[in-house]
Amino acid sequence: MKKIWIFTLSLLLTLGITQSCKKTPKSAEELGDEEIGLMIKSDLLSEDVIEDITGWVDGMNTSSRPGSVELSSYQAASHPMPSCVTVNHHASGDTLYVDLIFDPNGCQMPNGHVYAGTVHIQKYLDVQSASYAVNVSFENFYVDNVHIEGSFTRTRTWTNANGHPESTVSFDLELTWPNGDTASREGIRTREWTEGYQTPTRSDDVFLITGNWHVMQRNGDEYEISVLTPLRREMSCRWIVSGVMEIVFDGDRYELDFGNGTCDDEATLTLPNGQTRTVYLQ
Repeated sequence: MKKIWIFTLSLLLTLGITQSCKKTPKSAEELGDEEIGLMIKSDLLSEDVIEDITGWVDGMNTSSRPGSVELSSYQAASHPMPSCVTVNHHASGDTLYVDLIFDPNGCQMPNGHVYAGTVHIQKYLDVQSASYAVNVSFENFYVDNVHIEGSFTRTRTWTNANGHPESTVSFDLELTWPNGDTASREGIRTREWTEGYQTPTRSDDVFLITGNWHVMQRNGDEYEISVLTPLRREMSCRWIVSGVMEIVFDGDRYELDFGNGTCDDEATLTLPNGQTRTVYLQ
């Protein structure tokens, strides 16, 4: 009888250890509104910086006086450069080197962000070619007191198969908040400029975004993002208005649907179990 009890106790202990080593099922609420909202806002912040800088780069005219760069009239209207930016440049061979130096106390941008620090740019001079590349890096650079480090390379195609301008950005960026929290983004995004590229105003610009990237959030969580249906970004709206992205988190697959074109902060999240719920991106 004693042997039976010992065997039974050993079996129970073994089962208990085995069960404790198994992964505990995650709650359907684990990927919450706050995490998703922070992810999307950080992505859009990075995208706004890239759009601003490359918008200036596209219209830079090297015939300007030493120590400055003039913009074409079109670019000056679509991407006005504030007076709190100092621009230094020089050409070497077929490459233009430009430093954008923003007031260290903060420089208010047309898009509402405040920049500070230095941006280093290398641009291939022959902008009449079918496509050209721009390399950008940052030095002590801040956006709204968020420190941005890293670099990106943007390849611009003047006319794609649909007859639209298109740019592909390969990026590796790290963001650090004033409290010390960090987040990073690394991957590739392609932006097709479908509307507004023939006018100097930005409010009528519309982009379709595709690509995939790796995200590390401020809390250490990591995600793999892939665009399933192109994300529609209208510059008259602060949110993505339509499109679907896939989010893989801790081995589980979620889908985030931004809706049917309405400018709002709502999206629909499909959970790994197939259930859906509304999330708010504020």
